[in-house]
Amino acid sequence: MLRAAESTGWLPELVVVDLTMPEMDGLEFLQICRTDSLLCNLPILILTSSDRPQDMLDSYTRRADGFLRKPDGITGMEELFRQLRKVWKETRK
Repeated sequence: MLRAAESTGWLPELVVVDLTMPEMDGLEFLQICRTDSLLCNLPILILTSSDRPQDMLDSYTRRADGFLRKPDGITGMEELFRQLRKVWKETRK
């Protein structure tokens, strides 16, 4: 996504990123986006299985637009999708 934004100028309307990723972690991704003039206002949600309060604090310190815990089970996933849809609608205003 970062390479596409740099080469084409295309930006997604909303990015959902995990704290744990193979090439860079979510906090590093967030830091890169927030310091880039093209990406600095991109709405970014953190989605993670972490229950560490420090992870939430670090995410909001780096200007995440939201922090959601990965749910257990289908009911939790339905609620997660409702929350994501709400945030997506708010970012389109």
